[in-house]
Amino acid sequence: MHIRILLCSICFLCSFPLAAQLCQGQPGPVIYAEGFGSGPNDGPALPPGVTTYNYGSIWPGNYRVTNTTGLNGDVWHNSPDHTPGDTDGYLLLFDASADAGLFFQKQLDNLCSDTRYEFSCWVMNVEKPVDCGGNGIPPDIRFELRHPVTGAVLGQTTTGPILTTDNPVWSPYAITFFLPPGLTSIQVRLINNAQGGCGNDLAIDDFAFRLCNPQTTQQITICAGESFSAGNSVYTQPGIYTEIIPIDQSCNDSIVITDLSWFNSLVNQYVILCQGESVQVGNHVYSETGTYLDTIEKPGCDSIISTAVVVGNPDTTLRTIRICAGDSIRIGHESYTQTGVIEQRLHNMFGCDSTVITSLEVGMPLTMQVVPDTMSLELGETAQLQVISSAQTGIVWDWQPPQGLSCSDCPDPVAQPVAGTVYVVTATDPDFGCSASDTVAIAVQRCRHIYIPNIFSPDATGANDRFTVFSGPCVSLVRSMRVFDRWGNLVFERTDFPPNEPAMGWDGRVSGKYLNSGVFTYLIETELLDGFRQRYSGDVMLMR
Repeated sequence: MHIRILLCSICFLCSFPLAAQLCQGQPGPVIYAEGFGSGPNDGPALPPGVTTYNYGSIWPGNYRVTNTTGLNGDVWHNSPDHTPGDTDGYLLLFDASADAGLFFQKQLDNLCSDTRYEFSCWVMNVEKPVDCGGNGIPPDIRFELRHPVTGAVLGQTTTGPILTTDNPVWSPYAITFFLPPGLTSIQVRLINNAQGGCGNDLAIDDFAFRLCNPQTTQQITICAGESFSAGNSVYTQPGIYTEIIPIDQSCNDSIVITDLSWFNSLVNQYVILCQGESVQVGNHVYSETGTYLDTIEKPGCDSIISTAVVVGNPDTTLRTIRICAGDSIRIGHESYTQTGVIEQRLHNMFGCDSTVITSLEVGMPLTMQVVPDTMSLELGETAQLQVISSAQTGIVWDWQPPQGLSCSDCPDPVAQPVAGTVYVVTATDPDFGCSASDTVAIAVQRCRHIYIPNIFSPDATGANDRFTVFSGPCVSLVRSMRVFDRWGNLVFERTDFPPNEPAMGWDGRVSGKYLNSGVFTYLIETELLDGFRQRYSGDVMLMR
């Protein structure tokens, strides 16, 4: 389902230009809603003054209050209303005329000045792509805001063309505006903004009016033990917190989202003791095996020390520790960075004579590079991605995002993205925990290699016998191909077939009989791998 949202922020009575943008924040509860009721038959006409369209049968300039859009044969979608869970729910169905008629208007009263609001509705282009010979005019609605007393236009925006779809699709559209000081009412109008001609047929449902509260997201880092205030709350622990703060002289609330984290230096150390010995870390003394966390105060943020204490017995302990190249580890009172065997003998007054042997393994430096780091493909083409890496074997590969790749866990996948993509590859050595990353940016160009012949000769020679579409790998499907004679009569039609298949094309016959030589016109629609559709029209000569 392809959803498009058109929102605009309007500063009334000021010199700033209008701008279309998404409501920045969180919508409040619905203040006004209109779903037009429900019933097994058509609903009543709208009250006088709500629309300039006539209530009646399907005809340009008319509208219906109905529970289905399927009122014009097989060229309109057959869809119920938009309201979720509604049985026999009503919608407004318009057969729009060529003039700038008024679909709907509503005056909203008892509002708060200095407050941001959103007025929205759901719209469907009820035409199927086959209507009007595939050239139907798409609906286009202009949202207007007017002064409740003078009628002056205070702001406006349009939905833009609402294109046809293979299946019925309801899409939300809205206008977000700021009600200036001293104004507590506003008129909202929905006006036909499309040109006249075949098409411009639409359904509208579920009007809603609500507050649009501004939202701010902030990332805050503090030292452990410090606090941060947001609104009336004080936070000391990492987490994500939401505060709702009323705005003075406005009905809006400010939504403040705080992502709070600690900034501390973390030190890991290993301490080996004999029975009866102890180690002091800060103000604490430890004499038993375990891992302990201590906070050591110092200028700036405090340090957090993680101490792993191993209490040895009078025997020999063997262990293996792996670290990445460039890292270090503390064993006893020393830090080590190189591969080797570290042996420690521990003695004390209790007769402890333990030997701890640590085999320290340092992994090789892990480096990698994707070659090349940028490339350009035509839609449908493939490219072998190549990684030059210092890694040998046993490496775990991860490509993100995985879409468009033959594999996401191999070093050299084949890429076939349908849109421009930046891929990030990460190589990890699971034995040592080392990792390295690099990126490759792939630009995807639209389909360029599409060929439609302008002449064919159905003479059964096996060459150029049928008229069809030829293309590179970018075209996934020929959605429709229709051929007409010079009087506009349909002589051939086929839908949903692959390109480069002459057997699926036209062989120059109608009802089993070959036509004479002549010029014919065609309308062709193709669908690319990324779902984009292209239309072509032209002439083709049939030669005998």
